[in-house]
Amino acid sequence: MFPILLTVITGAGADKWVTAVFFMITMGVLSWILYAIMPVDEGIVKKKKGEQGVIGWMITYFKDTGLISEGLAQITASVLWIMILAGRLSTA
Repeated sequence: MFPILLTVITGAGADKWVTAVFFMITMGVLSWILYAIMPVDEGIVKKKKGEQGVIGWMITYFKDTGLISEGLAQITASVLWIMILAGRLSTA
């Protein structure tokens, strides 16, 4: 959601990057404050080994099905991220 908000803020004009920087700083400080006051029950926290998100799911799927090797799955994920970023830069 955050990248979309930044795109909306900076998409309004070239001089809006200052507003986007202040927005990022404000959200970062707010996150720190919320994490600091959030109660954490150590008994509830469970560590789960594995990757999360679509890219992590894709790597796990490729490895588990044996379609491609683990190394090639990691390279595929890296290339996908590069293409996502290149697509974003080309539309900017």
